[in-house]
Amino acid sequence: MRSAFRQSRAQVSIELIIILAAVLAVALILVVQLQKTAVKGSEAVEKQGDAALNQVNSMISCQTGEDCPTDYTCNSATGSCERV
Repeated sequence: MRSAFRQSRAQVSIELIIILAAVLAVALILVVQLQKTAVKGSEAVEKQGDAALNQVNSMISCQTGEDCPTDYTCNSATGSCERV
């Protein structure tokens, strides 16, 4: 009787370990997919932000490079700031 009880407990423990491993594997897959999605979203936001900043900075009138923000220079032909 006692060995049947121990065998039953061992069987339950093995089943729980297998289920836990499967749940962890699914969670790991979800985390990896979310990280990939976050990277793609971050790149898209960065591109849109750069495009918006370029448009805004091209609207700034300048006569010298001192009139432009950091990392921009004055294009004297157009009178607007451009990224260096």
